[in-house]
Amino acid sequence: MVSTSPSPNDSAAISEPVSTTTASESGEPLTPVDPIDFRGPDGYAGYFFISPSGNLSCGVWDWDPALTGCQSWALVENLPECDDPVGASSPAIEFFEGQPADAYCSAEGMFWAEAPVLEYGQQLSVAGVTCSSRANGVTCVDENTGSGFTAAKAGFVPFD
Repeated sequence: MVSTSPSPNDSAAISEPVSTTTASESGEPLTPVDPIDFRGPDGYAGYFFISPSGNLSCGVWDWDPALTGCQSWALVENLPECDDPVGASSPAIEFFEGQPADAYCSAEGMFWAEAPVLEYGQQLSVAGVTCSSRANGVTCVDENTGSGFTAAKAGFVPFD
C-alpha cells in the first residue's frame, strides 16, 4: 500500500544534511547533499538521482515501506539476461525497507530518469537510507539493517 507522501519540508521524512564530510569504506571523503534538491516532481513521492556516468537512475520512494533501487541504461556484466536496458529488459536492483536487496530484469522504469546527478563523493540520506556515489558505482544502505546493494556496470551486488 502506498502511504501519503510527506511534504518536501517534512523533517521527519528527510535526514538533514550534515555540514562535515564522512569517510566512505574506500577512504574517499563523502559530502552529504540536501535531500530537497533530489525530491521528485509532483506526482513522484520520493528522491531521485542519476549517476555521473549517466548509466544509472536511482531513487528512494516514500512508500510504506520505502523502496530504494537503481536501474541501468547500459548492460550490466553479472546480469547478461537483462539484454535490453532501454527497453523491455532493464537491469535493476532494489530493496524494500527492512528487506534484502534483489537484482532482476525490469520491464518498467521505476526510478525517475530526469533527476539531478549525485556527483562522485556525494551521499544522499533520506527515509532511513543512505546512497553514496563513487567512481566505482552507487551504494545504497538501509540504515536500520546495514543491508543494501552496490550498482555498477561491472555488477549489481546485494549485501547483508
